[in-house]
Amino acid sequence: MLTPRSEETPWFADIGTLALIACITTVALLVVPLWNAGLQFLAILQRNPAGTWVAALGLILIALVTGTLLRFYFVLYRHGGSLRFTKPLRLLSLAGALLTGMLLLTRLKDSFAFLSAEAASPLANADYILGICSQLSYIFLLVAFFRRGTDESSTEVRVERQLRIASRVVLVGWGLWVILALVRAVFVPLFVSPQLQDIATQSGRIAPPLTDLLAEPIRNVLDAGCLLVAPYVVHRSDRRSVFLDRVLPEVPDEPVES
Repeated sequence: MLTPRSEETPWFADIGTLALIACITTVALLVVPLWNAGLQFLAILQRNPAGTWVAALGLILIALVTGTLLRFYFVLYRHGGSLRFTKPLRLLSLAGALLTGMLLLTRLKDSFAFLSAEAASPLANADYILGICSQLSYIFLLVAFFRRGTDESSTEVRVERQLRIASRVVLVGWGLWVILALVRAVFVPLFVSPQLQDIATQSGRIAPPLTDLLAEPIRNVLDAGCLLVAPYVVHRSDRRSVFLDRVLPEVPDEPVES
């Protein structure tokens, strides 16, 4: 059952509309990475058939993790219109929006491939623009969360069962992805940087600084962590309702005297 959107709420402040936009832009954003992953899989299959199962396992893992996020967006589009959040969750949503915006600004500062005359291909430019649109839609979604306040003692607003399940699944799946990104970031100073130093010393070259090596892994950790904010806020809002139902006694309606 779809949650009706209030006529007074513009599209750029409506949770359902923004969740649908985030879902569409994320699906479109996956076209180029999946195409490149498919080409790499075929290359691995031709060079090393024994490593095919490893590449296939990686593709399946990426598809499953991304699928949990897409399902969360779609279920949020269908059932997110009545959500309300407490002040701590609203502040967390605002912090996630600000951090995502800062990451977007750094990406815009570092690269303007879609404006360059030496752009590699229209497909790469489209992927770059879709990435910006996806992050913008997510920023607006978190801002919409921030605008959805609720009374601290209110227990009337509840999270739909499908949305509750989708938020928990994406927390588990995407949480594992964040852990993998953290492990990769830790491996850079422990293993990658020393190996590059040895190679540079043997070849008489200068190894790249550690800050340059850590920039992309840390950005990936922050990007993945920011994407956990929305499902976490929805998940915590549901836990709050359940907690209050257990703590506050149910007051029966008083009979109306005639």
